[in-house]
Amino acid sequence: MGVLIVEVSSNLFQFKFKSEFDLDRVYSGGPWSFDNQVLMLQRWQLGMTAANVKFESVALWVVAEIGSKLGEVVEVERRKSQGTQNFFMRVKVALPTAKPLRRGAFLRGLDRQRTLLGHDTRHCAKFFALKKDRNKGACQYGDWLKANGGRNRSPLRKKPVEQGH
Repeated sequence: MGVLIVEVSSNLFQFKFKSEFDLDRVYSGGPWSFDNQVLMLQRWQLGMTAANVKFESVALWVVAEIGSKLGEVVEVERRKSQGTQNFFMRVKVALPTAKPLRRGAFLRGLDRQRTLLGHDTRHCAKFFALKKDRNKGACQYGDWLKANGGRNRSPLRKKPVEQGH
């Protein structure tokens, strides 16, 4: 596959493919992500400039049951077999970028505690503020809980088997 990537402006790149086949494969094969961020693709049209490019939707695969509630269904997954892993059907939905989804969802775990699904410390404003203030005791668990390094351990020795007992 041959592709040339040109930075058009800040956070806007133009992908120039050597063949229409490669372009179609990449464009229809998504969704794509880079560094845990969605890569939004749009075919370049005549008269398009960096100033007038608009990304109005992003296509993502979701469970069919909620697909039409989120946006326009643009593709339905075709399953060839009904294996043990096929518990649900997926649809590709064009989600409007003007109406972003809330990050994560609260679930009740086995311990009856509420847990935020899809939430980690890299995207947590509260954790960032605590880390900035170096208030290590405020979080119940964290990197501060890890032991530094470790002692060199010698391998376990087998006890000699006593004869005659």
